[in-house]
Amino acid sequence: MLKNILALIFASWCSTLGANPENGARPLKLEIGPVSKTLPDPIKILSDDPPWNHAGMLGFSPDGKYLLNSFFHKVGRQGKETIYHSRIAVWDLSQGKVVRRFAPDEWFSGEQFFFNGAIVACSRKGTIQFLSLASGKVEKTWSNKVKPGYRRITALSPDNKFLVTLGREIIIWEMSTGNPKIFWQNQDKAKEQRKFRPLDLAFSPNGNELFALFSRDATLVCFAMPGGKELRSVSRPGFALEALAVGSRKKILAVGEAGVAEEERGGYVTLRDAATFKESTRVKAFAGIVYRVAFTKDDKYLIATGADRPMSGCLLRVWDLATGKQVAGYDFGKPDTISFALSPDGSRIALSTGSVIQIHDWNNFIAKK
Repeated sequence: MLKNILALIFASWCSTLGANPENGARPLKLEIGPVSKTLPDPIKILSDDPPWNHAGMLGFSPDGKYLLNSFFHKVGRQGKETIYHSRIAVWDLSQGKVVRRFAPDEWFSGEQFFFNGAIVACSRKGTIQFLSLASGKVEKTWSNKVKPGYRRITALSPDNKFLVTLGREIIIWEMSTGNPKIFWQNQDKAKEQRKFRPLDLAFSPNGNELFALFSRDATLVCFAMPGGKELRSVSRPGFALEALAVGSRKKILAVGEAGVAEEERGGYVTLRDAATFKESTRVKAFAGIVYRVAFTKDDKYLIATGADRPMSGCLLRVWDLATGKQVAGYDFGKPDTISFALSPDGSRIALSTGSVIQIHDWNNFIAKK
């Protein structure tokens, strides 16, 4: 009897706070607000020469003093294959100038990271290259001996011990030795490889778990690190899972989804409990597709980019996760996609549509209505 009374009191208290007593998560509805074609004034504009109009990725160095900007352009065709070349520029933010450029005659795919005085990048052939910031040359190259072929870098573990690349398989590289091993591959021959492959990956904050999206199979999976045991999964029939982000402090996941069925068409952002995969909220953020989702370092805000229709230009939305309100929304117009990165201290956001970068004060960026 006493237990029942205490349970009722606890449930009432959780309701008063707006919490869900079943999973401890506050019910949250993400609101969709207007988007503006005018951005606030940036604190700095960085423009490289020559201009490139295909955004690759942005990344701050761990100390926030440097910014990595990769971009690519089409150089021609080889048979049925389109050939791209990459360019990587490293900016000294205090000086506002490029201090190192890398221009390989191939295409780097996926993310690039600062690591011990070098940039770690993955070529489209599947090799890992360390580009020295001091010399501007390739410091060392790791070959993928276990499964050669196209793949891209997606994640570096929080403790910098492991690097993850994916193609048709998930490959884990030991950063201390450079040894690769197959972490996951399709064992079900009945499932076509092209329809059952990992699309995006993210580590848990402590590095003990690796989350993976399998797009066409519409499945979110959590694996134990470093062994690879599958711990839990959830499927989303009728959707293609496009983007993934893990909260750095709270046990929260954000998943970008694209509805396949006619009645569900659109780009959705779903929040889930990282420990149970229970869905806490879902919103149609874009009429077309979601490109990327990300949390700020303090998990107070959620950022998503996407588009309402193909080739219509990129949109960006920011939500306050305490209230669910959209605090910023921008329409970038012509560029199909944009890259963004948050500084390690959370005070700045960098935006790129290619070789032109705008750096904004974060508080000003989300204050403009």
